[in-house]
Amino acid sequence: MRDLALLLRQMQIIDPNVKLFSDCLRTDQATNLLKSIQIVSGFDPETGLVKKPSMPNRLGPSINIAWDILRNNVLLNQTLPYKGRQKEIFEYDSAQRLFKSEWKFKISSNAEKSRKAALTKV
Repeated sequence: MRDLALLLRQMQIIDPNVKLFSDCLRTDQATNLLKSIQIVSGFDPETGLVKKPSMPNRLGPSINIAWDILRNNVLLNQTLPYKGRQKEIFEYDSAQRLFKSEWKFKISSNAEKSRKAALTKV
């Protein structure tokens, strides 16, 4: 939870319109979300390494669980019309797909490279 709170705070610095963590998980925030993860992980664009390689490993699953929770809440919300629920679920699904496809290149590979670099120093 602390990691997600740190991520939310970074998102709010990048975009002051972000108020809730659910705001971070929309398609229009995908770039900011990835950038925020890089920042809280200590990403160095010159070297491509991160100072905290474990941070992405902790954040990735938590973010995916958050999407599951949001989708479940939408499905259980009977006050929202069916088409409205479908639209919200589509939004979260699209954001998650975008996130996962970009995650490999912008986050995961850098964390793994950093982890391996740290192991070779020992």
